[in-house]
Amino acid sequence: MALGAKHGFDSPQAILEGAIESEKDSILFYSALASATQDENSRVVFREIERQERGHLNQLTQMLSRMDASPLCAGSTKSGPDGFLQSAGAAF
Repeated sequence: MALGAKHGFDSPQAILEGAIESEKDSILFYSALASATQDENSRVVFREIERQERGHLNQLTQMLSRMDASPLCAGSTKSGPDGFLQSAGAAF
């Protein structure tokens, strides 16, 4: 978790919240590119990437919701938030 702490992420929840914000920014970025391009092939690619970013956003939001609802998040041991993320398939 040292890398996360170095960047201001002091908990697994903060990491997920940061990742959610990054996904939102990506969605806006690719949406703007799709709207701005005159090339139809590029527009299709940008819309596909935007669709994928929305899927990432959905997954991260679900993980955060499960984490917020989990009684395991009270501590910071491996059986707490870190353990929860590992059991949810996240690799940090």
